[in-house]
Amino acid sequence: MGKELSAQSINLKEPTLTAIPDDAGDWIKSAAENYPPLRKMKKQSDSYKYSASAARRMRWPMLNLSADYGFRYSDPMGMARMNMVSFQATLSLPIFSGRQQGKMALSMLNMKESADAEYNQMLLDINASLHSLHTKAQRLSQSLRLYRDRIIPSDYDAYKSALTGYTADRVQFINLLTYGIAIYRDKIAANQFAF
Repeated sequence: MGKELSAQSINLKEPTLTAIPDDAGDWIKSAAENYPPLRKMKKQSDSYKYSASAARRMRWPMLNLSADYGFRYSDPMGMARMNMVSFQATLSLPIFSGRQQGKMALSMLNMKESADAEYNQMLLDINASLHSLHTKAQRLSQSLRLYRDRIIPSDYDAYKSALTGYTADRVQFINLLTYGIAIYRDKIAANQFAF
């Protein structure tokens, strides 16, 4: 907008690479506990289980008991009245809805089993993906170490040797450039592995 910046620019830092564990067990455990689609599937399965339990409960008669206690005061004529107690019992019989509730419970149990199967399949897919990613991370880490510890230093040694040969007029300039380009090519490859 044409205004001066009031905040100072942020100094960027190189990201730190965490150590890759020996196996993917911690990653899999963390994914099983924290991955939102898996948690959603688990909650959905629990919901179906509770719905099936509620539908099974509705097949049985329900008995409700209640009691009331009322205070009665004496009437204007001065006659004392006894306090009033009342009891009430209601019994609901699911004569016509018992079969329907049974079918509903069976349907909910089937949906729970379907959700559990989908959960297990997703967990297997995640396990396979995490094992694959772990293997790839280990391979890339080994390649990065190989480039940084061996290939790039040997490129520098070859370049220094070619530079010495060039100054002694034993190596052509194009060969010297080839050794210099190899250094940058391998550094770029190492950066790509790091990324």
